Amino acid sequence: MNSIIFLDIDGVINPFRPKMFPIKEPFLKERLAKENNNPNIEQLDLNLVTQVYHGFDKEACVHIQKLCKEFDAKIVVTSSWRLMYSVSQLQAILDIHHLGKYVIDKTGDYNTRASEIIRYCQYHFISTYIVIDDFNMPIFGSQMIHTKKSFKLKDYIKARNQLLLLTKRKRSI
Repeated sequence: MNSIIFLDIDGVINPFRPKMFPIKEPFLKERLAKENNNPNIEQLDLNLVTQVYHGFDKEACVHIQKLCKEFDAKIVVTSSWRLMYSVSQLQAILDIHHLGKYVIDKTGDYNTRASEIIRYCQYHFISTYIVIDDFNMPIFGSQMIHTKKSFKLKDYIKARNQLLLLTKRKRSI
């Protein structure tokens, strides 16, 4: 199994909470669907697409993408967004910033976020993972990457070092 990134959205890649959206671009969905070769983006609400396109931290998204590429990591969404959107919708939403192809699943919605991550790991036999969230969950120890407002370079370095350690440990077993 690949490395897994349990990803929160708000406070990680969505640090901004604008009260007003930028001027709506009438063909934004179509343009992004074409640029990203993902027709599912066109099925999303224009307000949502505008929020994601203009509000998400592009640098944070690039850092997540670099982790996915380097470690062949996949994303499991743990954010409250998992309660509102299907996996295919989350893939389209995150594809606006080139992360959709890494999204493979979302955690359940029965217990706390930490409980759902633990349950997911047990059910799928996952041991090589990190949790990236702005809510600190000390139960995950060094596999917890606690962000402050957004996933910054220092968070990326910590996440990368942790994945390096976990993948080396996995290879030596």
